[in-house]
Amino acid sequence: LLYNKCYIGEHMDQRLQKALEHADYVTSFKNQKRVLREKYLKDCTIYYSGGQFTASREIIATLKSIDSSIFVDNNNTPIKIKTRGEFYDALVDAFSHATQSYYDSYQKLIQSERTVQGILNV
Repeated sequence: LLYNKCYIGEHMDQRLQKALEHADYVTSFKNQKRVLREKYLKDCTIYYSGGQFTASREIIATLKSIDSSIFVDNNNTPIKIKTRGEFYDALVDAFSHATQSYYDSYQKLIQSERTVQGILNV
C-alpha cells in the first residue's frame, strides 16, 4: 500500500509538471505570436506625403476603387496624395513584404520544438 501511494504521488507530480510545462509553452507561444503580429503591423506602416498609413487590403482596395486624392491617415489627418500610382506601389510593397515576413516567421514558430526554450530560440 505504501508503494502504491509513492507511485501515485510520483505519477501525479509528473502529470502536474507536464501540465505546468504545457501552460508555460502556451503562454510563451501566445506571447511570441503577439510579438510577430506587432512586428507585422510595424512593417505595414509607411510614411507618405507627410502622413502615416498602414498598408492593408482595405486601403489598397479603396485606392483602386475610389477616385479620390485625399486619404485619412492613421492619425486621422486628411492627406492629399499627388501621385496615386506611387502611393499604391508603396502600400502594396509594404504589405507584400510584411505579410511574407510574418508568414515565414510564423512558420518557424509553429515548427519549433514544442517547448518554451524551443519557441524562444526562434
